[in-house]
Amino acid sequence: MASRRVVLLGEIEEMLKVCAPGSEMTSKLHHCWVTYKKKTWTSLPKGEHGGGSRSEIKVGKVKAMIRFLGI
Repeated sequence: MASRRVVLLGEIEEMLKVCAPGSEMTSKLHHCWVTYKKKTWTSLPKGEHGGGSRSEIKVGKVKAMIRFLGI
C-alpha cells in the first residue's frame, strides 16, 4: 500500500510567496483559487474540514497546479 503524501495548505501559501511572487490565493466555499500570470487554477481543495493553514492537500493536486500555472 502506498503512503499518502500530503502538503499543508499553509505550506502551499508560503511556496507561492517564494516561487510565484505576485500570485493571489482567493478562498471560495470548498476550494481556493490561485491566480498567477493571467491564469487561474480553481481546483485547489481547502481540505477535509473546510480550510485553515493546517488542512492537508494531496501532493498530486499541488503538482497539477504547478504545471498548469507554469511555476
